[in-house]
Amino acid sequence: MTSFPAQARRVRDSTLSPQRRLYALRECAMHCAPYGFRATWHHLVVAARIPRSLTDDLDALVRAVDELQRTRDVVVPRAQEYAALRRRETATGRRLPRTSPPWNS
Repeated sequence: MTSFPAQARRVRDSTLSPQRRLYALRECAMHCAPYGFRATWHHLVVAARIPRSLTDDLDALVRAVDELQRTRDVVVPRAQEYAALRRRETATGRRLPRTSPPWNS
């Protein structure tokens, strides 16, 4: 499994076939699925207006990955902050989190 940035580059790479770019977008959605994979995928298809025939609008894939990137830019720092907080709390003996993770609330 590769990273989100690597797959996002593949989505934006116009030299790849539309099908390979769609597979790369799917991998991006697997790495960053704020609503769960199926709901996130449905949201991307609707919001970016991805057509059934990818050759009709190849820019739709780029719109979708850009939206995922914006979401990831918000979620990842919050998840890192939460992980750091939990490490500190665990080090002081608190085994159960006081709050729910920020990406779930």
